Amino acid sequence: MKNLLRLLMLISLGVTIYTIAVWEPKRSSNYSVEEKSKEIFNDNVDNSVNIDNLNTKVNESKSIFKVSKETMESSMTEENINKVQAIIKNMSEVDIDKIRKEEKDEDKERGTEEIFKILNKRLSSKDYKTIRSIYDPYINFANIQ
Repeated sequence: MKNLLRLLMLISLGVTIYTIAVWEPKRSSNYSVEEKSKEIFNDNVDNSVNIDNLNTKVNESKSIFKVSKETMESSMTEENINKVQAIIKNMSEVDIDKIRKEEKDEDKERGTEEIFKILNKRLSSKDYKTIRSIYDPYINFANIQ
């Protein structure tokens, strides 16, 4: 009886660890946003253009912020802040710690880009779209790799 109880506890511990550290929610689309944007980009660019040079120039000249980070923080409504906090509160502690670490990064653009990569990877499509719509006036999502 004790062995059965230990086995059940071990299985529940394994499922919990898997859920927190490994599990990713399924996406509704067949391929990612990155693949879609590459497909559109490749359709619109002439084959004679050196794509690597073009990508380098675009990345150097464009910021991911439409406004400064201070302006963004001061102009967000309380309702939007509460929505974001409610969605993030449902994430695992590991993911929340990763987001906090990226918030403290000296390179704010890289940190913000990493945060949205984590959110895109770990949230459901609906929750990610909600967060993205809240931050759309402040962040150029087209410039996030």
